[in-house]
Amino acid sequence: LAVEIITVPDLGEASEVEVIELLVSVGQSVAENDSLLVLESDKAAMEIPAPLAGIVESIAVNLGDQVITGNEILTLKVNEPASDESSIVQRDVEEGSSEEEEVEAEVSKKDESASEKTSSSVIEVPDLGTEEEVDVIELHIAIGDSIAKDDALITLESDKAAMEVPAPIAGQVEELLLALGDKVKTGSPILRLLSSHTELNVEVQKAAEPLKS
Repeated sequence: LAVEIITVPDLGEASEVEVIELLVSVGQSVAENDSLLVLESDKAAMEIPAPLAGIVESIAVNLGDQVITGNEILTLKVNEPASDESSIVQRDVEEGSSEEEEVEAEVSKKDESASEKTSSSVIEVPDLGTEEEVDVIELHIAIGDSIAKDDALITLESDKAAMEVPAPIAGQVEELLLALGDKVKTGSPILRLLSSHTELNVEVQKAAEPLKS
């Protein structure tokens, strides 16, 4: 609680007036605009209202006293405005923190969702119809490339023909697992692909297409 000093308000033309009635006592609770005392000038009597609510802590005047504008009448214990503002600020801070937590939680959910959707898949050489090894004669992609489903990844060459191996899913090339001139066979790893696919070690289901001349 703060202590407020209540003084005689502007009396206008009256220079000095007399306290003819005290309407409150120490310890009494008063509401805003409750009458505190009655003053009397040569022309009229006037009640002095409380400018704010509080509890009377002390009274500085007595019946019969002569007072002028600005003289202390009494002191009031009132709720500190700063406390109210502090409460409002604290509440705003708490609400702000709550909003930030909600935003962080939402971002976290989105991140989790994104991580769930993105996976690293190993793309392998599809069924070549033979157990024999074939040569990698051309690489159509590089690390970091974004590829669409069915884009050509590599070209293989056997004794009989050359064939392109298509991408079974779309994604981004994370790592190449072979090089030009390597010999590979059915099931050999080609590359690691970051994609929205949820399965790892995906095998190419589509048969290798003969290279078009």
